[in-house]
Amino acid sequence: MPSHFARSLAERQPDPAGRRWVFVPYDQLTDAVGPLAQAEAGELGIVLVECPARAARRPYHRQKLALVLANQRHFALEQAARGVAVRYVVTDGTCADALTPLARKLGPLTMMRAAERELRMEVAPLVEDGRVVEVPHEGWLTSPDDLRASQQGPPWRMDQFYPARQTADGPAHGGRSSRGREVVVRHRQSQAVARRAASPGASALRARCHHHRSRVAGGIEFR
Repeated sequence: MPSHFARSLAERQPDPAGRRWVFVPYDQLTDAVGPLAQAEAGELGIVLVECPARAARRPYHRQKLALVLANQRHFALEQAARGVAVRYVVTDGTCADALTPLARKLGPLTMMRAAERELRMEVAPLVEDGRVVEVPHEGWLTSPDDLRASQQGPPWRMDQFYPARQTADGPAHGGRSSRGREVVVRHRQSQAVARRAASPGASALRARCHHHRSRVAGGIEFR
């Protein structure tokens, strides 16, 4: 029997034909920046990958894993509801294992450059052969060049970096730079996501997700 999440996603799922597909990692769950902000919902499809084996690599706190899982599944439902087609894959392998057949079927997948080095290394072979097309990560407020310009070299010190950025960004209303205000806005958005994930309905979803994950024996795709 399909899980509650699978049924809920199927109820909201739009026609996937003729879409441009975007791989969205678990730490890029937003349609405010990046590829999801640059096109109409009806033109897009997203790929979300759930990797239980990845979570087992380190002793992550269970509540953190539940929050990450609940956020990703809520994001899938929200995007489907606004008209974005969703391919949600649960795999016993890596993200690259899940993306390879999808890229072969759907065509090249767009992806904002991963913030996490481990994921960058994992998808690097797919980027090299064109199955994944990397675009700049629009979530960063600063760049490696900003860090290098703030001091002479390693060891890198944040107490030198912050004053340099405040000088470069300049004063603004309320003593915050434009980038500072953007940080505040994004922080508030993340708090809203966390509150939604902590709601009673999300708690029930996490319980169901945990039960579902315990039954995963092979790759599963919800669409």
